[in-house]
Amino acid sequence: MGVLTHAMPRFLSAICLTGGAAGAAFGVFVVLTILLGVALNSWTVGAAVADPHASPLKALRMSRGSLLWGLVFTLLLTLPPMAIHYALGLGAIGKPPPIAVTMLSLDALFVGFVGILLACGHVTIAKHIAAKRNHTFPAPQTGEERRAEVLPAA
Repeated sequence: MGVLTHAMPRFLSAICLTGGAAGAAFGVFVVLTILLGVALNSWTVGAAVADPHASPLKALRMSRGSLLWGLVFTLLLTLPPMAIHYALGLGAIGKPPPIAVTMLSLDALFVGFVGILLACGHVTIAKHIAAKRNHTFPAPQTGEERRAEVLPAA
């Protein structure tokens, strides 16, 4: 989503949307992108745990009735950490080098934590959707179990 988010303002100005209209269009784009992510979440998590039944169409069907919950959950999960991320990044501008380096180093470590947090959020959304549909994901396999399943015995 990062590349699209950065390209969107240029796109909006190219189609002559500026000011409030561009902001509104950008907001709609972000909400639709989050909703699509929530709708496909069961597929992406299912693929990560080797669910043989995971597919985009099944994920879209399963997510009915959970989109609003997923949107609110995603916003509550992402907005506070992103505020901290931007505060550290923008706060480093104009500071003496030792302070700026410290702030940006903390930000880099924090971004790693945010990545883990977002991955956990995806799993939480997928589990919520699966629970509403009485679906269970297969237990994760070890590397040896997966290799034995995929590779023929020697």
